[in-house]
Amino acid sequence: MVPAIDGYPVIVVSLADFVCCSYKGCGALRPLTEASENRPCPGCGRV
Repeated sequence: MVPAIDGYPVIVVSLADFVCCSYKGCGALRPLTEASENRPCPGCGRV
């Protein structure tokens, strides 16, 4: 069972493997390897 806070699931990931998209209003978690390869963000589509 996944723990939840206020109805939202809480998923813990390793900070070393993921980065948060820095564009305002996005904030999607993306794998560090994708970000370092300049792939588009899955949340907003920006590189």
